[in-house]
Amino acid sequence: MIYLLGGFGLYMVVSLLLALAFHSLTIWASFALYLANGLCLGGSVYVLGVLRRKTDWQSMGFLPVNWHWSWVLIAVILVAVFLPLRGLLGLLVEKLLGGSLASLQTRSDLILVGNQFSVLNFMLTFLGVGVIAPISEELYFRGLLHRWFIGWTKPWQRTLASSLLFGLAHFDSIPVAVSAFVMGAVNAVVYERSKTLWIPILTHMITNMIGVVLLYLVLGLKTYLNLPM
Repeated sequence: MIYLLGGFGLYMVVSLLLALAFHSLTIWASFALYLANGLCLGGSVYVLGVLRRKTDWQSMGFLPVNWHWSWVLIAVILVAVFLPLRGLLGLLVEKLLGGSLASLQTRSDLILVGNQFSVLNFMLTFLGVGVIAPISEELYFRGLLHRWFIGWTKPWQRTLASSLLFGLAHFDSIPVAVSAFVMGAVNAVVYERSKTLWIPILTHMITNMIGVVLLYLVLGLKTYLNLPM
């Protein structure tokens, strides 16, 4: 429970404080949320896990980094296979529950701040969504929470548990939550088998980077071709 309160719980509190501090959603407000994600989730791994000697970077498979280029290949294959599947599954669940794509608006607003294309917006979003969030979230959900279940659960049970938590943490819309659950399950299985946190991190990074690039590519084309938004 302390891991949930000290990590995700703290992030929710900080997010609310940031919402009060910023009167409108700007790129700096958006980037502040990404930094809060990194500090709260990644920081909780260090403070609640490493400093309390409940875990360590090596046991998590994070440090030292004994780099293998095959990790990149595995991550690319996982993204190529599961990214379309995740999207279709999320949309299917949304359709079955009678929802609409309008539920994705919150996340779209956060990424495409003000629907205004700029290099600064793209770079800060790419850094926040594509680098900071994947590292901090994989450290927290796989490195800390998933490993916390080891010792008193079976592999499938802790995979399900950590994936559900990951999905619930992304419950700003049903498609995103379902998609996050699938990613969490895939990354948990890969983590169990590989014992390294870097394949899940790379998979998470590539997925998020593709999303940011595609969204900003569409926004850029609309902006410079004067197409209706």
